[in-house]
Amino acid sequence: MATRTRSAKATPEPIDHLDGVPVYGWGQAPATLHTRPQLNSKRRRPKPDQAPAGYLRMRDPGDPRGRRMIDAELYPMRGTLRMRPLTDEELARRTCPTCHKTGTAIVRGDRCQACRRKQQAEAEREHRRTCAEWQCSTTRAQPVPPGQSWYCRSCTAKRAAAKRAEEQRAAAARRSCPDCGRRTATAPVIEAWKAANPGRRWRPRRCTACAEALHRKITTCPDCDTATTADLADVEAWLAQWEHHRREHFPRRVCGPCQAEREGSHHTLAPFSLVLPRRKALHTNQANR
Repeated sequence: MATRTRSAKATPEPIDHLDGVPVYGWGQAPATLHTRPQLNSKRRRPKPDQAPAGYLRMRDPGDPRGRRMIDAELYPMRGTLRMRPLTDEELARRTCPTCHKTGTAIVRGDRCQACRRKQQAEAEREHRRTCAEWQCSTTRAQPVPPGQSWYCRSCTAKRAAAKRAEEQRAAAARRSCPDCGRRTATAPVIEAWKAANPGRRWRPRRCTACAEALHRKITTCPDCDTATTADLADVEAWLAQWEHHRREHFPRRVCGPCQAEREGSHHTLAPFSLVLPRRKALHTNQANR
């Protein structure tokens, strides 16, 4: 009959040595070695001349960035001294006001760490039982798994209705003129265009009136509203390629007389006043006279 043997636990290997004393990584120290805070929690302290049996390499708690590493001393429980008993005042500082249990650490606030963790777990469970919609307090019997959201029936129906309304508005915007809102395309036309142009994005088409107004706007001089037909081919190419752009994106051309007038007005001003507003430029010319 075969007997089951229990394998011995492997001894942790040190990651370094400091003056012949092994240095262990975080979570790799033997269970028989304890740090000073662990000894204090058990009301024990090392002897004044007791040498550490090992070191624990850990992040410095006093470093806010957590980049500096320190080597904490490790001592075995055997050979340490017993600390004096706690006074009534020290016991009161270590007693939790909520659960009335006396621990090893000083309680700061109205509850100990165990009560805080319990309160956080209860709040997390209540949050997973509540509808995820804002200002909805509907709850269910059992909480959902962590990382998931739950919506009640009314909120689910509202979200579905809002999603359908948004899809309808987007579909209407694709079929309408971006300037006046008139219908310029239908769903079959859009689907046929997407099938004929794979990988491209459909842009809303302008109606005839808005297209003519845009054409007339960008083909006239911005100073005198005279038609500048010299660059009509560039305008037509721009309209065909970038029809979805706004009219301000196209650089409007200035006619010949207006350009000459602009150049003449610039010659009459001082060179440094070209970047100034017209009122300041006039004041500058009057002061120079």
